[in-house]
Amino acid sequence: LVASGVFLILVSVASATFLQSLRAERVIANFSSSVNNVSFAMETMAREVRTGCCFENSGETSVLSFTNANQEKVRYKMIDKGISRCFTTVAEGCLSDGYKPLTAPEVKVSNLKFILTGVERGDNLQSRITIFVGVVGEKDLRVDLQTTISSRIPDS
Repeated sequence: LVASGVFLILVSVASATFLQSLRAERVIANFSSSVNNVSFAMETMAREVRTGCCFENSGETSVLSFTNANQEKVRYKMIDKGISRCFTTVAEGCLSDGYKPLTAPEVKVSNLKFILTGVERGDNLQSRITIFVGVVGEKDLRVDLQTTISSRIPDS
């Protein structure tokens, strides 16, 4: 009887530990998926920035506007805790319904910031854009990602 009681206690502790580790693995897998999704969005932005010109953020560091290689006006910004992209062939701007999400709906972006250097004409600096993105997951997991891109189009 005592042996059965000890066995039941050990099985209960082992199964609780196993279930807790399964929950932790699920949280980490979801968070890893979110970080991968944001990394893909950052790489998408970086590819377009490399061949872009006429960068501006008009004093708002959470929005990046520029002209891409196809002469389209492109704008990136954070909408509803996700990164979104809008492009138009005319310079009149993006309507709120013209933005298309780059990140999956389940990804929670906590902040998006663009720092522009060398974008003024005649400053003899190559245009560089630094992108900061914060990602938040379950259980208050957080990670900040950063990349700096240099435009291939020289300033004139």
